[in-house]
Amino acid sequence: MRILFFILYACFINGVQAAIVTYSDGVSTGVSNSIINTHEYGSIEYNNFVSDYGIHSSIDNGGHELIFLSSQNNHHHHHEAKTLEVNLVNTNGTSQNTEDVSLVLSGGAPIIWDISSDSSVSLKNIFLFGLSTQAVNLNGSKAEFINSQSEYIDDVGLFHSSVVVCGTSLPQDGYQATCTTDVLVGINSFQELFPGVSLQTNPNSIVNYLDDLVKEYTGGSLGITNFNGVESVDSYNVEISTTAVPLPAGWILFSSALAFLVVRRGVFD
Repeated sequence: MRILFFILYACFINGVQAAIVTYSDGVSTGVSNSIINTHEYGSIEYNNFVSDYGIHSSIDNGGHELIFLSSQNNHHHHHEAKTLEVNLVNTNGTSQNTEDVSLVLSGGAPIIWDISSDSSVSLKNIFLFGLSTQAVNLNGSKAEFINSQSEYIDDVGLFHSSVVVCGTSLPQDGYQATCTTDVLVGINSFQELFPGVSLQTNPNSIVNYLDDLVKEYTGGSLGITNFNGVESVDSYNVEISTTAVPLPAGWILFSSALAFLVVRRGVFD
């Protein structure tokens, strides 16, 4: 039975790939682009990366991708909201849906997140954080928020945190950073308060506003699988291929594993 489990694990889980995120016309200061956990799943290095950066494999989420996109000021002038385009693309085409996908959107300024999603992207939730309230335009349907509100557009849950916080660099860039990423995502780092003196940003990683928001509206936890943050940006392009193994191939491997187990048991009976 252990052998069967191992083969099934290899067939259906190890093929999972993190999303690929690119951006256009961004200001490079403080860029944390497409940070993913590339270490062997379950290894010491993997677990240390989770502890230090809060980045997981989608395996920890049962295949669910949680993609973090952020802009600190987004070409901000005079407190007017600026539009930031987000394109969600299924690299498998339209014949096969992706695994579940959720977004974390963080703005240090008023932002209208203009999201276009392929119909085969299984978008489930959008979690919003900001130093000011954020707005979402999802496939042409607009939702404007006043702190701590929720709304649904085409069965996609949009949830705005009441906490005034944003996250751009990972870990955050300085103890007194404008965007205090560490408490948003639940990690701790030592950051310089002034020359020669550094302090912990989130001792014991006790504060995790993202996890609080996810639990409030979904009843469970999700780990970030891809982190992206820039000072300002015009658009994000998110390519998603989180289907572990195409079903026919996976079924063939499963059948082979099952047949192997039956034969093995017959030999030793």
